[in-house]
Amino acid sequence: MSGTGQHQDGWQACPTGALSQFARDDRGRRRRVLLLKSSGAAALALLLVGVSLSAFNSRQSREPNFGGITCTEVRRHAEEYRAGRLNDDLASKIRLHLEQCSECQSRWKIMLHGQAASRGEEAHAAHCSCDSGARRVMTLLFARCDHPLAWNRPSHR
Repeated sequence: MSGTGQHQDGWQACPTGALSQFARDDRGRRRRVLLLKSSGAAALALLLVGVSLSAFNSRQSREPNFGGITCTEVRRHAEEYRAGRLNDDLASKIRLHLEQCSECQSRWKIMLHGQAASRGEEAHAAHCSCDSGARRVMTLLFARCDHPLAWNRPSHR
């Protein structure tokens, strides 16, 4: 080594504190990289949660909502509605839904025709001792005798 701070192989000595500064800078860079990786992972996780919630909510909101009530709720309360056991607010919501939703109208017609069929079958069975095949035919005939718009006249009105 010579007095100028140079080594024989051409290397120069570092100024005092340079290695310490280099170590601090390196630690700072490592912390920033770690912070960026962590925040990127957190942002990705939040994005996935947001997309999942959005998909879940859109799945729920795909169900028609006519008259302030969904098809599922109408089906849940159909028997009570038919029997007239619902409060006026819920009954009016179901009535509005049935006026606007063609799918629920179809289900309501089927439900009422099934009820009419059982009434017709009971009336027929009381007067006839025919076999079950003939009874089914008569049941279908009695079911078709009801007015086609019977679904629009709930029994509680």
